[in-house]
Amino acid sequence: SLVNWAFTARLVRSKLPDVSIRLRYFSRGEAKSTLKLSMAFVAGNLSALINSRIDAFVLQALVGLHAVALYALAARLADNLILLTKQFIHALSPAAAERTGSDDAEGVRVLALRGTKYALAITLPAVVPLLILGQPLIETWIGSEFSGSHAPLRILVLGVALSVVWLQASGVLAMIGHHRFDAGTALAAAGTNLALTIHLAYYLGVVGAALGSLLSVAIVGLGVSVPRMIRATELTVGRYLREAIWPALPPILPAAAAGVAMRYLLPPTHLVWVGLQAMVTAGLYAGAFLWWSTDPEEKKLV
Repeated sequence: SLVNWAFTARLVRSKLPDVSIRLRYFSRGEAKSTLKLSMAFVAGNLSALINSRIDAFVLQALVGLHAVALYALAARLADNLILLTKQFIHALSPAAAERTGSDDAEGVRVLALRGTKYALAITLPAVVPLLILGQPLIETWIGSEFSGSHAPLRILVLGVALSVVWLQASGVLAMIGHHRFDAGTALAAAGTNLALTIHLAYYLGVVGAALGSLLSVAIVGLGVSVPRMIRATELTVGRYLREAIWPALPPILPAAAAGVAMRYLLPPTHLVWVGLQAMVTAGLYAGAFLWWSTDPEEKKLV
């Protein structure tokens, strides 16, 4: 909007008082590069829009409106979770571009590794409680008539955890000059999601639609984008798994054990109790992550 642009222009002016916009500064080369980058982001946004809307159309055509309602609830919860993590990933993208511009190759590698590790650390404290408490959350919040949303919610939440890894790799690729490849994989993921959703929803209904989303992320995101990022930054698979993925996994064990124990020993029959158990589970993950998965330097930053 114009108001947003006005505030942005004022902020830029206050932070960068020496910057001025003049016609004589126009460069066709820079304009062409900017246009290519912008089109790559447009393709990514388009694929995200397709992914967020296509499942509902497919379910309506193949199963019916009731299935759309069940799926929409699960998808809304998963979408809100991924939006939380996207804010962190978007904040890291300029840092990757800055390090690329200064030929700081090791800085880009460290950013890719730690960025993935921290993105998982932000996401998994919400993923674990939703996997355990998804059903009582839906039944105490919306009602038992929406209990059919629980199965797709679990699958979509797992997809969020995988998407975080993909989105971090995608952000690094885009900012180190691989934006055309990144846009292509985003569109490929949308096409894969559509094909899988049509096939699986026909046989499995809302569960099939959720599986289509999960598998498209696994096939294109983890199978194509992440390996390309590893090669582009000259990482090794071993270092990536050891420093980016593995540190986020052990804290799942105490959090999940406590969450499952609370759910079955103290069944949450009210939304407040669901929230309290979710907070305890998330807190246990966060505490275990800080104790187990951070080095002394990282602990000083907390």
